[in-house]
Amino acid sequence: MIEKRDKRGISATADILKVVIPILFVGVIILGIFVFAFDTITDSLSVDTPQMQYSLKNATDSSLGKLNIGLLNSADWIGLALIFGLIGGMIINAFFFRGRYPKLFFIIDLLILISTLIVSVYLTNVYEILINEPILDVYKTNLPLSSTFVLKLPMIVGIVGMIVMILSYSGIPHKRKTLEGEYGY
Repeated sequence: MIEKRDKRGISATADILKVVIPILFVGVIILGIFVFAFDTITDSLSVDTPQMQYSLKNATDSSLGKLNIGLLNSADWIGLALIFGLIGGMIINAFFFRGRYPKLFFIIDLLILISTLIVSVYLTNVYEILINEPILDVYKTNLPLSSTFVLKLPMIVGIVGMIVMILSYSGIPHKRKTLEGEYGY
């Protein structure tokens, strides 16, 4: 039976443009919005006003307040886990699909990588404008590592893209034949 190859011309480097960069950008933006909204809601509920018959401050501090503190302390690590998970997935994908793409795709991958660098510069500039808004200081105070990662996105895209291309087109064999002619390690 003849093995059918993927005729669409999609390679591992295209994953950077189509999957990783949008998820990374939107993921960090959504994480920042979630942290900002949760912190604002918790602060609003913690206000002790004399007009109310019941004070929500004690109930909020003992329930949502502790959750809010935990979220504020770990939000940056959640963002970094998302970022490194995506990068690790790309590298693993490139490793397992190495040698399956024709060598001609290397030129296509290089063009995709260049266009991805242009898109990442644009997204970095948009993100820089976004985090410099005074109301959105959550990105600077609660997500400094994730924000630094997104601000250095063009450099990271270039490095990760080259690693993925090297792994995708490397001549590392998948399996080797044993003396009996069976495949194994």
